[in-house]
Amino acid sequence: MSYWQFRAPNIKHLVLVLLCRGSNLSFAQQDTVSLVSAKKIRLDEAILLGIKNNRQLKLANADLAIANENVGQAKIAKMPRINLNGGYNYIGDPKLYNGFYESQVTVDYYNHQAFANVVSSLPIYAGNALNTRINQQELITQMQAICCENDRS
Repeated sequence: MSYWQFRAPNIKHLVLVLLCRGSNLSFAQQDTVSLVSAKKIRLDEAILLGIKNNRQLKLANADLAIANENVGQAKIAKMPRINLNGGYNYIGDPKLYNGFYESQVTVDYYNHQAFANVVSSLPIYAGNALNTRINQQELITQMQAICCENDRS
């Protein structure tokens, strides 16, 4: 076996590495126009921009707002409720027929009808279910706030 048979694979590898290294250097991004026009910012500005544009943080803030709204809805269940209902009916000129449409009699009656209902209710006792639901929603809100604070840091 000759010396070059053993050295040839090593030389091929060396040539391959040099070609790859050279091609990487030739494609380096050095756009001087964008480098000159780029705005320089401080580290705290970069962190604030990152927090502002963080999707996970936006979702956590939305979840926190939803949890706060759920607490408000749970507290509304303890409030008194008033329901108003109204309606109006009109029946046009009714006619009564004798036989097989031989003669008709127009009935004179009161054909306008209106009504209104006012119903109020107050939850007196629900087995502490309302307070339990409020406490659960407040706990969920606190958990969302903690998650939101963890995402900010």
